[in-house]
Amino acid sequence: MLLHDGHRFVRERQKAATTNWKCALHSKMRCKGRAVTREVDGHHFVRITCRQHTHPPTGYEGIRSKNGEK
Repeated sequence: MLLHDGHRFVRERQKAATTNWKCALHSKMRCKGRAVTREVDGHHFVRITCRQHTHPPTGYEGIRSKNGEK
């Protein structure tokens, strides 16, 4: 799970050192929020690729990721 500015993101896909994230409310609220993280030489970099959320940074209660994380 990734948390940025109060918004929760869940992993969408991962390839090598790059991970794509989507808002945890993507399905429930049709939220477009997205991010990408990349690991380079042990350092993690975050890029928010879509800052437009369809909701305030609340409402994540009860949302679980595919691996059961809350």
